[in-house]
Amino acid sequence: MAALLVGALVAHTTAGKVVVQRAAVGLDRLSARLWLGIGLAAHPRLHHSGWTIVLPRDPAPPWYDEWGRPSEPGLGYGQLGRLVADIAAEVAPRLSELSGLGAGVAVTPPQYPAVVLYESPAVLGPWAAGSQSASGVYFGGVVGIHGAIARARTTESPIAGDSVPAPGDDGPAPGDGGLASGGNSGPAAAGQPDWLATTLAHELTHWYLDVATSGAIPRWLSEGMAVRAEERFLGAPAPHALIRERGYRATGTGVASLASLVAAMERSAVDPAVETAAYDLARSFVAYLDDTVSGVEPGWEGRLAGLLRQGQAFEQAFHAALVRDLAAAEKGWLEWLS
Repeated sequence: MAALLVGALVAHTTAGKVVVQRAAVGLDRLSARLWLGIGLAAHPRLHHSGWTIVLPRDPAPPWYDEWGRPSEPGLGYGQLGRLVADIAAEVAPRLSELSGLGAGVAVTPPQYPAVVLYESPAVLGPWAAGSQSASGVYFGGVVGIHGAIARARTTESPIAGDSVPAPGDDGPAPGDGGLASGGNSGPAAAGQPDWLATTLAHELTHWYLDVATSGAIPRWLSEGMAVRAEERFLGAPAPHALIRERGYRATGTGVASLASLVAAMERSAVDPAVETAAYDLARSFVAYLDDTVSGVEPGWEGRLAGLLRQGQAFEQAFHAALVRDLAAAEKGWLEWLS
């Protein structure tokens, strides 16, 4: 009898957590929609390739050459908006592959998220926190792309001419949509700027996972899968030995458990060192699952997403999808790193 009562209490508590989480996700999405419709009402919209791009209100500011002298901008907001839409249209059909979910989630153009180009994080309203140095952000069904960084980092392309970074721009923060190792490595296939393409692949993966799980995927896991998606988009998966080395180094910052990783994700907006460690560890957890689970139970991502979408709590869904509990996976991951 006591066991039944305890079981019922645990089930009730778990169900309560799921309800609270879903309510929080709903509030985030409502907040984002209201800001998009009201806070950004005066911003011009560009509709291109099935995507809606929200542009900054002011003209693109001037850029500078390597000696700090004013120079003509290589890419205006209208051009950048069309380029973003074209790249997003190429990324979207690949999201099931990039995320690892497979064909279980169908997403059509009317469901695509709005993409906001911004110069100042204040423009982002409810999702401005942590976007000071980020090259891209995702919040409540809306993707944000830092227009200044994007124009500076966009190299020669079919639409853009040459552009140079403004003084002091060192590129995107590690893990914020840039390459897995940070920085920019030159134009990608067909002349498309690889930095902008991988940023979109990263942020759109967040959106896709959000849709696929009804908002129930933890941020740390979504970040690890989004960094993996960047690598897959480039066709250059990072060697797991390198991922393990980065993850092991990251444990030296004091982030040495899933609980501390969750806390680090919250602090990553204001501490670049913690940000780098958090993203490296999140990526390493996904690599660990790929190494130890995919060969035995392939397709764990799709199974997990399906169970989360049905309303199961994360720990419960994780156990059912990966045939191991989260605590055992955490212990195995930390041993794998060391």
